[in-house]
Amino acid sequence: SQVAYHSAALNPVSQMLTMPRMDLIIGSYGAALTFGAFMHSGVVIELFPPLPHSSTMLCTGGWDTNSYTVYGGLAKQSGQRHACLVSDHHPDMGELRPWRDMPIRVNILQFDDLAGQALTWLFKQRYNTSTDGLA
Repeated sequence: SQVAYHSAALNPVSQMLTMPRMDLIIGSYGAALTFGAFMHSGVVIELFPPLPHSSTMLCTGGWDTNSYTVYGGLAKQSGQRHACLVSDHHPDMGELRPWRDMPIRVNILQFDDLAGQALTWLFKQRYNTSTDGLA
């Protein structure tokens, strides 16, 4: 297995050329998720900041339910599975500010569930094996 991370140390072309060897991208809403389009069939898990009530159309929970959003649509067009996980609102977040500037607080139980589903799908679809026996 190989783990890569988005880094400014690599130029954009190097980052793009790395993607065909990747199976899974986990990242916050932002431009780095576009590199998922260069993976072979894989999985993109998008972590989203807390949404204002009027913008829940930007991230609906579940697999492949966001085909008309920026990264959900890109994932669909490039043959990826996509899931979006919206950050929980937290009373300590302070003043009201634009949603893109809000901190992301991941619900670890929901994230663990999504990551487990992603790995199960990858093992079954990409590697023709199961996750039985994995801890």
